[in-house]
Formats: sequence, C-alpha cells, structure tokens
Amino acid sequence: MKNPHIVSLLCLFLSIVVLCSCVPVPEIILYNNTNHVITIYADEEKYTMTAKTTKHIHWPGMSLKLVVTTENVIWVYKMCFVSDEYDYSNKIYAQLENNGFFYIGHKTDTFPLKVPISQPQGYPLIPMEDKGIHLKDISSPVGCQN
Repeated sequence: MKNPHIVSLLCLFLSIVVLCSCVPVPEIILYNNTNHVITIYADEEKYTMTAKTTKHIHWPGMSLKLVVTTENVIWVYKMCFVSDEYDYSNKIYAQLENNGFFYIGHKTDTFPLKVPISQPQGYPLIPMEDKGIHLKDISSPVGCQN
C-alpha cells in the first residue's frame, strides 16, 4: 500500500511547479480619450468603453493583436512589449486618442495624458484603419512602429 502522505506531497510539489512556470499576463489600464463608445477585442475577450472612461483589459495573448472599433472605424494594432520603465507589476497604463494613436503612460501619470509625451520604443502605436473590413478577416495587424 502506498503512503498517502507521499502522494499528497508529490501532488503539492507538482502543483507548485506548474503554478511557478506560468507567466503572468500584463494588464492594460486603458483610458478612452476619444469622443466615442469603443469596443475592444483582445484575443477572445471583448470590452466596451464609453468616452472618457478607464477599463482594465487583458494583454492580447501571443497574437499581440488588439482591435478597436467605433461606430464607423476599425483600428488594428500589433502591440509591442514595453520596457520595465513602463511596466508596473504587469500593469501598463495607456490612452487611446481620437486619431487612433495609442500612447503609453507612467503609473504616476493622471488621465487624460497630455499628449504628445515621451514614449518607449515602438509607441505611440498608429493603427491600421479600414472602414470596409470585417473582424473575422483581420489577420495581419500593423507591426510595432519605431
């Protein structure tokens, strides 16, 4: 007969190993500085935001693709990872402008950000804009700009 304590300890050890190997997913604290209600698609998640509000959004997974829609425009972004200077315990502060520019801020900044502001490499993101495409057809978002 097996020792139940050894089996329990082995299960506990395996659980710790699995949990420690998980990479935390960054969260975007996004301020909608547009004059529109926007809908955001990040992987399988969908978020709706009214103008001049803030929402916590999960970082789009491996695709790095973030899609923002308004009543008459679709903006597609390929997200760039940011340096530790802008990543606060896996929280990234960002602001979306009326022109589609996606700015990154510091934790100590207050919304709305006064843009233009100093940005990390690749930011602000500039969207691909298309009024005639369907979300299911989007496969190649714009890359990170330098």
